Amino acid sequence: RRRRPPARPPPPAMPSDGFWGDDDAGAGGGMETDRATLVDQIKQIQRSDEASLLRWRAYCENNGGGKYDPNFHTVEFLQTFIAQHESGAPMEMAVAKTRSAPETATPPFADFTKALQKSSPIFRTAWSQYCTQFGGGRFDPAKHEPSFMMGFYEYLAQCFLGTAGGHPPGANMGDGDPP
Repeated sequence: RRRRPPARPPPPAMPSDGFWGDDDAGAGGGMETDRATLVDQIKQIQRSDEASLLRWRAYCENNGGGKYDPNFHTVEFLQTFIAQHESGAPMEMAVAKTRSAPETATPPFADFTKALQKSSPIFRTAWSQYCTQFGGGRFDPAKHEPSFMMGFYEYLAQCFLGTAGGHPPGANMGDGDPP
């Protein structure tokens, strides 16, 4: 007959040093619970839809050094994003407009556009024609402003909906009526 070894006691709780944004280090763990709730809320927002995921990524690029994992941000950082997200306030999509972003960082649209160019010949042709017509012949997405990239995607949407009619990006389409 085998005897089970005695159960080990749980390891002692590690004292908090404030590294994870819990400014009341060692005050009973209430802040850690709040932090975990905020992290879960951010993850739920990311899973809710593609637009929310892109908003989170843009927020992290602009304000959080490009780190997308909510566990690596302070409580204040997470709360600010949630407040902005819930208010519906527009978020700046341009990394280039922030002073703290490294000069080598690329906006999320550039990476996405490059991936689509590699995987779809039709997309690559559409991008090339758009750049030739409106972008001065520059084909590298990272060399364009985020507003140019957004204009391209809006133009694709207009083409799909049949409302582009050869108009340049950003042209007034008459409240969605076909030309």
